[in-house]
Amino acid sequence: MATLHGKNGVVYMGENTATQITELTEWHISIDRDLAEDTVMGDSWRTQLKGIISWSGSFAGYMDTASNDLFTAATGANKQRIYIYPDANNSTAYYYGYCWPNLTIDATLGDVVAVSCDFDGDGVLSKNP
Repeated sequence: MATLHGKNGVVYMGENTATQITELTEWHISIDRDLAEDTVMGDSWRTQLKGIISWSGSFAGYMDTASNDLFTAATGANKQRIYIYPDANNSTAYYYGYCWPNLTIDATLGDVVAVSCDFDGDGVLSKNP
């Protein structure tokens, strides 16, 4: 097992063909689950049952004026394919699934125009291998 540095992470997104989202500085994946409380009278400790799993995430970086891929993904009518690689040098290890993206563009005086995308997973998040 190797410890990875974040500098080589990469994200691909798109409806039919996923393309690399360039100029990124960070990405995040979060896996969550519903919990249903099943504590009853007489219990000393609260207990819960695991329900449905969900996932979401985000990525952020700088605006790349050579690409409209993020805008197209966020305004599209269909869910988008997403592939997230912790290390671009290892093309066999990645997370993937379908998601619904939201896009934010931030421009402030004295700083680089930034983009961020948060997304909600649609169905299973898989990991290869």
